[in-house]
Amino acid sequence: MGGCITIEIPCDKAVDQTCSRFFGDRNYIHMMKANLGALETAMQKLIDKRNDLSKRVSAEESRGSERLAQVEGWFSRVARIDPQVSDLLDVKPAEINRLCLFGYFSKKCISSCKYGKKVSKTLEEVKELLSEGVFEEVARKRLAPKAGKKHIQTTIGLDSMVGKAWDSIMKPEGRTLGIYGMGGVGKTTLLGTINNKFKDEFDVVIWVVVSKDLQYKSIQDQILRRLRVDKEWANQTEEEKASSIDEILGQKKFVVLLDDLWSDVDLDKIGVPRPTQENKGSKIVFTTRSKEVCRYMRADDELKMDCLSTNEAWELFQNVVGEAPFKKDSEILTLAKQICEKCYGLPAQVKGWLLSVASLDSQVSKKLEEVELLSREAFDKVAIKGRLPKVEQQPIQTTIGLDSMVGKAWDSIMKPERRTSGIYGMGEVGKTTLLTRINNKFKDEFDAVIWVVVSKDLQYKGIQDQILRRLRVDREWEGETEKEKASSIANILGRNKFILLLDDLWRVVDLNKIGVPRPTQENGSKIVFTTRSKEVCSDMEADDKLQIDCLSKNEAWELFRSIVGEDLLKRHPDIPTLAKQICEKCYGLPLALNVIGKAMKYKEVYTNGVMQKSYDGLKEENVKSCFLYCSLFPEDYEIAKEELIEYWISEGFIDGKRDEDGSNNQGHDRIGLLVRAHLLRECEKEFTPAVKMHDVLREMALWIGSTSGKEEEKQCVKSGVKVRSIPDDINWDNMLKVIPGKFFQFMRALVVLDLSHNLDLRELSEEIFSLTSLQYLNLLQTGISSLSVGLKGLRKQISLDLEFTGIKFSYGPKSYEYGKEVSKKLEEVELLSREAFDKVAIKGRLPKVEQQPIQTTIGLDSMVGKAWDSIMKPERRTSGIYGMGEVGKTTLLTRINNKFKDEFDAVIWVVVSKDLQYKGIQDQILRRLRVDREWEGETEKEKASSIANILGRNKFILLLDDLWRVVDLNKIGVPRPTQENGSKIVFTTRSKEVCSDMEADDELEMDCLSTNEAWELFQNVFGEVRLKGHPDIHALAKKICEKCYGLPLAINMIGKAMSCKEDVHEWRDAIDVFS
Repeated sequence: MGGCITIEIPCDKAVDQTCSRFFGDRNYIHMMKANLGALETAMQKLIDKRNDLSKRVSAEESRGSERLAQVEGWFSRVARIDPQVSDLLDVKPAEINRLCLFGYFSKKCISSCKYGKKVSKTLEEVKELLSEGVFEEVARKRLAPKAGKKHIQTTIGLDSMVGKAWDSIMKPEGRTLGIYGMGGVGKTTLLGTINNKFKDEFDVVIWVVVSKDLQYKSIQDQILRRLRVDKEWANQTEEEKASSIDEILGQKKFVVLLDDLWSDVDLDKIGVPRPTQENKGSKIVFTTRSKEVCRYMRADDELKMDCLSTNEAWELFQNVVGEAPFKKDSEILTLAKQICEKCYGLPAQVKGWLLSVASLDSQVSKKLEEVELLSREAFDKVAIKGRLPKVEQQPIQTTIGLDSMVGKAWDSIMKPERRTSGIYGMGEVGKTTLLTRINNKFKDEFDAVIWVVVSKDLQYKGIQDQILRRLRVDREWEGETEKEKASSIANILGRNKFILLLDDLWRVVDLNKIGVPRPTQENGSKIVFTTRSKEVCSDMEADDKLQIDCLSKNEAWELFRSIVGEDLLKRHPDIPTLAKQICEKCYGLPLALNVIGKAMKYKEVYTNGVMQKSYDGLKEENVKSCFLYCSLFPEDYEIAKEELIEYWISEGFIDGKRDEDGSNNQGHDRIGLLVRAHLLRECEKEFTPAVKMHDVLREMALWIGSTSGKEEEKQCVKSGVKVRSIPDDINWDNMLKVIPGKFFQFMRALVVLDLSHNLDLRELSEEIFSLTSLQYLNLLQTGISSLSVGLKGLRKQISLDLEFTGIKFSYGPKSYEYGKEVSKKLEEVELLSREAFDKVAIKGRLPKVEQQPIQTTIGLDSMVGKAWDSIMKPERRTSGIYGMGEVGKTTLLTRINNKFKDEFDAVIWVVVSKDLQYKGIQDQILRRLRVDREWEGETEKEKASSIANILGRNKFILLLDDLWRVVDLNKIGVPRPTQENGSKIVFTTRSKEVCSDMEADDELEMDCLSTNEAWELFQNVFGEVRLKGHPDIHALAKKICEKCYGLPLAINMIGKAMSCKEDVHEWRDAIDVFS
């Protein structure tokens, strides 16, 4: 037998590997089906977990938190694996179909093996993500940036001031910096520059806008927005917010920038810790108009900001305007410098004027493009009247001890069966504050919540006006009579569920006379009022009567302490004891506690007395006299500041020196002092800054005046009424007509005599010479037509006001000329020796002619001449100018207006328009005739009487622009022109019929411009240079001009619109638009 060879092969390991690949877990083909099912299930769980986690993160982010980085990373990995799983599952059916031999093999083994391996690996990744997707915390509170950048405009001349302010702030010993200066001088810009300069010097820089209407809640909100990204503080009380601010800032080195302070700000109330060298070197910087506010805020350093110098102002002006405009025309540079000078170095004035011009220009251009030169008559109505809010929030001071009373009153008022509720109690016990809290609590319970102040001097007109201001956005009701107003109120309230809050009733109010419907259970309306008298509650038929008592001792002390502040109480060990004694003397009256608390805080006066403490805190006797003088005005009377200063000057309380702008700084300082001492209150009249005195303080002032101990200084006041004549027993009635001579004989110490607005007062008796101390005599708007010889004896006379009297003057452009005319008249009646008057002038006389702005006019010269000749004929009284819309009637009337000089005593321009409003016409006329604004509260009939009275004594011409129908001159108060009075009326209209209806003596028709005139105007508006910009533009411009059909307005508008088009394609597009 042959040899035999034996070969040994260790096959166990190879067999194991082979079996594992074909029959074990590593057989990706065999495990494919199971792994795909597991992957599908695991992926769905991962998606569900991702969605749940996403909701948690969104909830945290909505509260101001930011998601954690590990959470963000997890979301990113899930986002990456999601499409991978989708791709694997998309080919699942095809891969399953390839399996054979009980799923151990595939028809494409290599491809299926790779696929199965990828499925297995992806499954492991999904499981890993599932296990990692468990987070106890998904977000954390976002940190606010250290400083928020402020957008500031170009600054000129501020660099040295910025450096000076920065050095002051960064001094270690400096804690509070006050920046003061007049309005518009650039204080906010300076503060903004400082804000933007901060980097890492402080942990946080906080910018707060305070403004005139000091709102502690608003200040707290602005601070918390910078300190906390979450919004959880939004629903906290002021005390809770203060605690939160104090807690956060107490751990930081901060700087608070307070912009536009008008009075001192209580930092403790806000929650801002006082900066000290110990608390990490925190700082406070603020801006204000008043140097005194710097003192109240205990500023360590005070920086005054002045206006820009002439060169700095011009540099800023050039910077804002740019160089290009000055190169267009040599005259622009000169005009620009004149405009710049008128801004008096005030940066805000420079920018504001230029930006308003730029804004207007851009708006006009934009609108012209938007409407693609459509006719002005495209829309009859483009807006609806604005809707007033349901509730008008009333300002409120700190309240202590009122919460339970507010709840009790609210529950009573809201009962369905309650229609009228009365809240009564002694003066200053907190009735108004309670009513304010109730007002501010309303939301959607009523269609309208109306707040009305009634007061002791019950005026139905005043009540109606307050109601109508809340019900109607338009002001058309101002000219209505009381009956018309009552009808309007009844009409509106009759359709609404309302609640009327009447504050400070002294006697029953006739609701029918006002126009207020009686509340019933059917209409759901209600009335709530406050009064001092329980009897008034009965007279008003109140369903419920709620009495308010004084605060308890604890409540009074809590309120007093909150007003004074803890800092002051800790300043000296004796102060808390003295403060408690003062608090007890306030007898639980909230107003007394407020006034005295603030007086203690600012003045640090600790003597006995209640409200007299504020008065006694006035160091100068003249300042006290200024305060007492205000009590001579009626209760709740709004005293015009300038009028009050004029009286004080005459009484000798202040000197009469005035600045270049005519203002008396000492007078305004005195008013500011009394306001800050809480003895007077600022109030916003529509056109005139004014102050008023609280009725309790007024009573105190009258009491002080009547018990001063000086018999010659005692006061006896009867205000708030008017007298018709002054007989021996002095009866109080309506309008003053006659003053008997003997009335003056025992008033030798009288310094101020104001007889203004007595139209029926025709003369002054000769006995007026008895008023030897008289310095101020106001005869404004009286019927006096000649001066009494008795005025010769008034040797101390300083000021005489003869505005709108029957005394004739020829007016010059300056008050000096008026003074000469007055002197001349007085000499004629043998009144005046040179010592008789230091000053004789008419206050604020308006010019005879008010020049109207006018555009370029072409082709109108002959028409102007023709119209002028017609108007100036003696027999012509009324002239009508008519023609189609936009033909140039207004431009012609403007040319005529600007041509007048001394032909008439007054030239009055009035725009009438399609929507004829007699009140609007009267207002325009009175603005030209009367410098004072007292006519604004008059009815239409009173305005008509005033107009008739003034125009009846003057030769006038009335220019009425844009009449659409006949105007009733009698209703306006305009006397009919006659040859005797020499007055005239000229009007423009589109209709010849209106000329007939207005009984025009002459009718002048205006036609469109001829083709040549139209082209001349277009060239003038567009400019010759631009016409040469492209050879085709000249021909295209003529085509566009033809499309204007000789209408001057269309030529002006389109010429200006096309003047910025330099591309010939734009011109061709314009031709297409017109076609």
